[in-house]
Amino acid sequence: MATSATAGNQSNSFISGQDYIGFDFDDDDGEEQTPHGAVDERGVGRRKDVNGRHTSTAGPSNGPGTLAGAQRNGASRDRVRGDRRRSPPALGPGRIQPQSRRRTFEEMAMDDGLTKRERMRSMARATPWALDVDWDSCWHPTEMLHRELEAFERWISPTSWEHDCRAMVIQLIRNAICSQWRDAEVLSFGSHDTRLYMPEGDIDLVVISRSMENEHRTRTLNKIAALLRRANLVVDLAVISKAKVPIVKFTCVHAKYKVDISINQSNGLAAAKWVSAWLRKQPSLRPLILAVKLLLNQRGMSEVFNGGLGSYSVICLVISHLQMHPKVQRGELDPAKNLGVLLLEFLELYGKTFNYHTVGISVRGQGHYFEKKRHAFVSTGKPYMLAIEDPLDASNDISRGTFQIQAVRLAMKGAFDILSGALCQRANVMSDPNAQDGAQHAPFDEDDEARAALMQNAAVGAPVSHSHSLLGNIFGISHETTRAREKVSGDEEAHRNRKCD
Repeated sequence: MATSATAGNQSNSFISGQDYIGFDFDDDDGEEQTPHGAVDERGVGRRKDVNGRHTSTAGPSNGPGTLAGAQRNGASRDRVRGDRRRSPPALGPGRIQPQSRRRTFEEMAMDDGLTKRERMRSMARATPWALDVDWDSCWHPTEMLHRELEAFERWISPTSWEHDCRAMVIQLIRNAICSQWRDAEVLSFGSHDTRLYMPEGDIDLVVISRSMENEHRTRTLNKIAALLRRANLVVDLAVISKAKVPIVKFTCVHAKYKVDISINQSNGLAAAKWVSAWLRKQPSLRPLILAVKLLLNQRGMSEVFNGGLGSYSVICLVISHLQMHPKVQRGELDPAKNLGVLLLEFLELYGKTFNYHTVGISVRGQGHYFEKKRHAFVSTGKPYMLAIEDPLDASNDISRGTFQIQAVRLAMKGAFDILSGALCQRANVMSDPNAQDGAQHAPFDEDDEARAALMQNAAVGAPVSHSHSLLGNIFGISHETTRAREKVSGDEEAHRNRKCD
């Protein structure tokens, strides 16, 4: 991770690990070049600073997360205030501005990709997992972040009762469908099988049936929809027949779970088995995947049909991050003991330094990067699109539907700036017990100053977050979600009491 020479040892006190840079196979690409960086076969480059230390070859940033970007945004706002005309409403990342001109990244507000309404909602979010962290025993900010990620995983993961409730809903749906198609199998896949779903996450089901193969798919989906409606199992039901994978989409009346049903799409079952095998092999993937999913989910960037980054793509990105991390591969960094560092470097890699224009990602075998042009993964007119090779089908790009990748990238960049600023301030407080919440923190450089401002803005109006939480600077849990989980927990308690009686 790139740091300024003026940051000194204090800046490096919480940042460790091999630096990443943007990868470039094409000299004609519009990305900034680094002619003096030594590049190895994996595309990782380093250069020495004035003190002889290796640093990232990524150039200085003057985008929205930096002071220079803040100055440009401030000047732009001053011009708007001087204009007597009514200002247009603020638009989200990647939206079209008046005069049909798309904003650049430098023109986007320093708001971590959130609209004003989303920012207000985020202020009402809490970090209940932070209560289970022994903060006083932590000697280092990255140790705090590591332990908080462990506590976050424990809290956000479904309990056995919550998972059983979903299984009961699936069984009700299975009974209804099998009453009409005797040869049908109704199977779950995706996040439900891997238990990587959010508390209010969707349930993905597939119906495997030979008899359905002889029917028109849209007609079959409509039959399933009518059947579920007659069984009084659904609300907000819709048949999405024009999608690449047509589905029946609805909310179940029981527990209000959102459900997607497809027909004879067995590739999702194989993908779920592949992910489960990886989770058994590398348990440290789970907290990182869950953290990234929640980060994107709360910004409306987790649904592929909206152009967001789907769960399968997030999983592959996290796996690739560990596969391509030099210190992890050399055995110098144990993921199980360095979750905080790995999350921070993940956000930096995919938010700031990865070369989306020319490089694709593969997690097959030991994992590698590839040139997008050679795999025909380049999107016409959209060279910035993310390209991830399907680990089960090398010809398939699983991220091609993420057309809002620039907004996703901006959200990760903003999260990195805020989280790294929070770690800087925490390191300052820990080194000086008299400092109060980083009030005496002297910015190390312009980037650190901008990050500190971002972190301060993110924390305003969020008294419900635990005061020690670092993750609370980038995401939290809404009161609605907390109440929903408490209700399910209450149902479990009532069920146990009835059994005792």
